[in-house]
Amino acid sequence: MFSTDRDLRKPVPKKGPATRSVKPQTAGAKALTKTEEKDQQTVSHSLTSNRNDIVEVAKHEREARALLREKSSRVVFLHAWWRGRIASSRYYGGLIREVSSKLDDIEKIVSVFVQKGGTSTFVTPPEISMLLIKQFNVISWNVRRYTNDLLSRLCRLVVLPSAADLDATKNIVAAQFKADTSMLALTRFYIVCMRSLLPRAHKSMKSNRKAGTSPRTEHPIDKNIICQALQALVGAHAPFKMKYSADLRQAFSHMRQSLAVRHGGLQLFRTFFMHKCGPLLTMVATNDSVENTSQRVTASTRPKVLSDADHIFTLCLFLTEMACEDAPAATGDIVRQFVYHIVSVPMLTLLLTADTLQAFAQSSLFHSMLVLLAEPSEVQCPSRPTTGPSSLQVISSGQWILGNLASLASFAVTAASSSVTKQTEELNREDLLLYLGACNAWLGAFAVSDILQGRSGIFWQQQGTNSIAVAVPSGLEEQLLSLLHPAVLTALSQRILSSIATPLDSAAAAESEDASGAVREQWTASYGLAEDIKDVSEALASSAYVITHATLKDHQEASTWFTAKWAKKITTSISSSFGFSSVFASSSAPKVSSTKAEIDSKVSAKTSSGKSPDAVLIHALCALWALLLPSAANAAPDSLPWKALSQLAFAGSVPVLPRLWCFLLDQCRGNLDSLAKSLVVTATSESSNGKAAHMQSQQHLNVLYSLVAVLRMVLIVLDDSELYEAGRPLPLHQILRLVRCLKLILFKVLREDP
Repeated sequence: MFSTDRDLRKPVPKKGPATRSVKPQTAGAKALTKTEEKDQQTVSHSLTSNRNDIVEVAKHEREARALLREKSSRVVFLHAWWRGRIASSRYYGGLIREVSSKLDDIEKIVSVFVQKGGTSTFVTPPEISMLLIKQFNVISWNVRRYTNDLLSRLCRLVVLPSAADLDATKNIVAAQFKADTSMLALTRFYIVCMRSLLPRAHKSMKSNRKAGTSPRTEHPIDKNIICQALQALVGAHAPFKMKYSADLRQAFSHMRQSLAVRHGGLQLFRTFFMHKCGPLLTMVATNDSVENTSQRVTASTRPKVLSDADHIFTLCLFLTEMACEDAPAATGDIVRQFVYHIVSVPMLTLLLTADTLQAFAQSSLFHSMLVLLAEPSEVQCPSRPTTGPSSLQVISSGQWILGNLASLASFAVTAASSSVTKQTEELNREDLLLYLGACNAWLGAFAVSDILQGRSGIFWQQQGTNSIAVAVPSGLEEQLLSLLHPAVLTALSQRILSSIATPLDSAAAAESEDASGAVREQWTASYGLAEDIKDVSEALASSAYVITHATLKDHQEASTWFTAKWAKKITTSISSSFGFSSVFASSSAPKVSSTKAEIDSKVSAKTSSGKSPDAVLIHALCALWALLLPSAANAAPDSLPWKALSQLAFAGSVPVLPRLWCFLLDQCRGNLDSLAKSLVVTATSESSNGKAAHMQSQQHLNVLYSLVAVLRMVLIVLDDSELYEAGRPLPLHQILRLVRCLKLILFKVLREDP
């Protein structure tokens, strides 16, 4: 800035603003100025374009560098993953070889014990057993391939002998309970065993193998050993179930609670059964007229030999029952979860054998389930899935529960099991009453009328503006038609209705030579009315001329206002109002009143002596039949419901129709007029008397529905000689009373609600 030191000593003069002399611009100077401005604009534009190009190039270079860095990081990650994969495969391969080597040693020890022929079996110490189980848990949760043979050997050599041992010091469950109260290792092993029973989603490991090398195959799993190990782990091993000590029972109880409460054991069972029922969802009957087709599931297709499904269901049943015993306060919630996860599985009963279902019907859980199913509105059902087979998406869980409940009729009603050597007890009265009530409630809420009429049913679902139709699987049809099976209807009528006394029973007990005459005498003495008997006898004895003449005479009397007949009626009413007896009183009136009194006394004597019918059970049965039998009466003649109703109408020494009619007469004490009036009572009153009257009216209506459905079948089959001469199914005077009662009911109904 300064050239020498001398310049530093010189004062610096102050510079003022420079003065410029403004000269006038000429025309050429103005043109030059415009040209310079244009040049400056061109230069600035070129500089701007060069700057944009430079920025764009820099941007591309930055993106390229970022992509290169990302590729480098991916390469590093892949290298690290591959190295970790190789290290993990080496580690898990070594772990598998270690567990397999230990199992080989245990198997050699077991073979030595077998060769010696002793009664004792080798039990692996609990410490070694738990070590092997934990190692296998690590292998199964990380490898998940080719462990079936290892799992089968572990259950057969280690878990089953140790868990079934009665010595608490050798039992693996008791040792784990003392060491760790969470039972985490055993519950994880339990889940692994349950998942091993499910079908594999993958086939075999896909790898780059050389041409000509065979793929690695997986060993088949021994499902029987797995199921036995699962039973032993929760204390359900059959030979030692009743011999456990207090310590073992406490340990098993804790194991069951840990599995059922913390780890959702019922959900595992549901997953297993949902995989099993998959093929049944696609089986639909294509021909209604053919009962047994290749696509129809019948009782003959039910498994005959115990399978893994039976073992798992038995285990689930035991686990649920013991969970209810371990926690009585939570019994309702546990049973509700059992219905939610297990009973709602589609066509579950078709996967199990008859012995398994019979054991379920005799279990204590069956009673608790029936109590819960008494009200369908209080049962929580699983929602429809959005994926999977169309039948699962359209058919509600209520229909699946109804199917499983209905298919238990053959095992809940009959006493004999499917095995010839086994005999089981009948269902007690309380459970049978609950079962009939549950079937009635679920049929009223979820029944398909087409199936009950012997036709294929269709379910519809509205999705926006579209409607989806799904045919009912043949397995569900078979389940619902179980309630109309001839054996079930016959067993119910013999057990419940056989206690109703009829004149046919009295005639059979008398062993008279003239059976038909004895039956007519018993009907006349027990339930006959003098007026009806007289009308029937006159009608049978009259010819066509006499009947026509009497009809014309009645029309002629009706056309006149005052005749001797009307005079007789007026005189009778006046005399009765003053307390005098009329000489014009009908001679048949005392007979009718005396006959009704005799009927009342006979009914009371019959009720007091002998076995009286169970009215509550009969009303429950008729409530169920009121939903089933009318639909069966409208079925095709070659269908199962029509055949079942036909067999019910004519089966047994005493058919159903006379028993129902006698029961109805006994309930109303022979006064059908009051019965007809009470049948049209509506539940308009909120009082207890109004509700009781409505309930009684509904019970009588159910009996009439069942009676009329059977009567329709009988009248179609019987000829005139059987109806008029033999008096079957009822004498003519009783049919006259029945027709009069039905006409009065119809008149009342049309009058109350036209």
